[in-house]
Amino acid sequence: MAEHPTQPEMLADLHESQQALLTFLDQVDDTTLYRRFIAEEWTLAENLVHVAEARQFFTGEVRKVLATPGASIGRGLDHPARLQNMRSTVMQRARSFPSS
Repeated sequence: MAEHPTQPEMLADLHESQQALLTFLDQVDDTTLYRRFIAEEWTLAENLVHVAEARQFFTGEVRKVLATPGASIGRGLDHPARLQNMRSTVMQRARSFPSS
């Protein structure tokens, strides 16, 4: 058995988790999506913005490594693009829904 997952195994896991998330989200309405169920915690919408932004970022990081093998990848919590995305319009809309 391999020490690390193979590329086909990783792709299968990504496809499976993506499909499971999309299937679940088909059942979610806007009220649920933007409701803050616990004060000071992220809404479902805020979590989804984070997931989408992370996927975009890491797609770029893969491109960087493919173009320049050995290039460093990653970012800190204070990365400007990350911070901007976390302040997105979706976040502002989420604040308009009351906590449960």
